[in-house]
Amino acid sequence: MSTPAPSPKWKSRLLTAVGAAALAILVTLSGVTAPLDAWVYDRLVLGAAPAADPRIVVVDIDQKSLAELGRWPWSRRTHAQLVDRLRVAEAKGIAFNILLSEPALFDPEGDALLARAIGRSGRVVLPVLAESVQLNGPSVELMPIPEFAASAASLGHAEMVLDDDGVARSIYLRAGLGSPHWPALALALLQLDQPPGTATELPGRRRVKTELPAASPFDWVRDHEVLVPFTPPPQCVPPRVLYRCAEPAHSHVVAARQLGGRGRQRHGHGAAGTRTGATAYGEHERR
Repeated sequence: MSTPAPSPKWKSRLLTAVGAAALAILVTLSGVTAPLDAWVYDRLVLGAAPAADPRIVVVDIDQKSLAELGRWPWSRRTHAQLVDRLRVAEAKGIAFNILLSEPALFDPEGDALLARAIGRSGRVVLPVLAESVQLNGPSVELMPIPEFAASAASLGHAEMVLDDDGVARSIYLRAGLGSPHWPALALALLQLDQPPGTATELPGRRRVKTELPAASPFDWVRDHEVLVPFTPPPQCVPPRVLYRCAEPAHSHVVAARQLGGRGRQRHGHGAAGTRTGATAYGEHERR
């Protein structure tokens, strides 16, 4: 007994469904909907983002710190003083988001002082970044100089992926040249208390297929993409300790006060972590 052929009506519906699916895939892959997706995501997370963990303090390099402590880059001696103050304040971990990939040209003793301060703390995580050696050429990993890397408790990648509108809505928990072997800087800080060799299942969208051949050693490979829940300040902003006035009681404390002797209080009686970095425009150190 033969099966009756589909009616023209069903054929038309099937073709319409296939065409609509193909059009949706094409539009998605083209990125045309990206601005709308970002707008919808921003609205959805406005009231859903968790409050910032009060145990996390941001030590901020702002314009006022630059005015008080001098133009950038600062001496590594200044950073060493900060690390020592945070150690005395019993910070459980310090994510130092300043790239220290080259030795100081005129102050090798400053490098030695910072390396010893990092070693005394035993809780400092330093950043790794990828950079192209030439336009459209292969990339290299910018690492802390050996004496800093040897003194650090861990290293982590500090890549910030921006959408077309300049907003960071996601982060890759692992990334690296050739393979995603570096944890994100914040993840490396979180993992300081884990025993060596402990395997932790990470969340996020997988970008690496284990059954595929290894990537080129010159390609920056990312994995475990997670979206960042955020809300406008002040709801989502951790306490900020500006480099010029680090007092944990403040919601935003700058670096210069920390270095001026007014930051002796303990960070929340055992802060979960401290992140040091810059918000002053154009002040980023590669040295």
